[in-house]
Amino acid sequence: MLPITQAILLTGLLQLDGQPLSQQRVLLISGDMKELLASTTSGDDGVFKVTIPDGKVHKEVVLLVKVQGPVIALGYRNVKLGKERVESKKVEFNFHEGDFSTIRSEIRTTSGWPPYLNVYVNPVHLEGIPEPLEKFFNEIDEETVESSFYEARVDGREFELKVMRGTYRVGADYINYSRPMIVNPEFENYVVSSIEVDREEAPLEGQPLSGYLIDLNKDRDVVMTIEPIADEDLSPLGP
Repeated sequence: MLPITQAILLTGLLQLDGQPLSQQRVLLISGDMKELLASTTSGDDGVFKVTIPDGKVHKEVVLLVKVQGPVIALGYRNVKLGKERVESKKVEFNFHEGDFSTIRSEIRTTSGWPPYLNVYVNPVHLEGIPEPLEKFFNEIDEETVESSFYEARVDGREFELKVMRGTYRVGADYINYSRPMIVNPEFENYVVSSIEVDREEAPLEGQPLSGYLIDLNKDRDVVMTIEPIADEDLSPLGP
């Protein structure tokens, strides 16, 4: 711990192929990657500012950037503060779509079709991101954790997404947990019952309510099969 009482301001810039990434979450983490110190979001110009709280000034801190659209990515930087008094430092992140993998998915059904699907994508292990930072992937701030890193409503039967190379947990559903109280005998909740990748026959590891592990270190063609799920098979707390 450094004997500095004045807070240190870190500023930065988030870009995708030179274009600003707005409203993306930036986490400030202790240098040992154990504690979330603060968080912020980037502005319309891609610029972010975050202050190291008084009493939590370290010799080194980590900035973890979460890009949650239009592509999926994370980036990190170790920031050394040194022994001298430092009032501000600037850190830049520039992501490139050419470095990403593409997931192209076709959705099939065993019976019927929901009004829409909620597709979710959760990074598990990512290329170049230290394992100790993985526990922060779904953190928003010191008190809030997201249920999914990325979610999108899909109205059709196909979707495509560019992601940073790595392993992800992917799934989709249409669930109304009030279903038992709905007076509509034809209403169905839906989950993904299986996922086929690049025409491979081996089933993917995973569960309908939590998603399936997919290696996205290269472009993948994915077929998701959805099916109705009975009320008694739904967790009352959700997936």
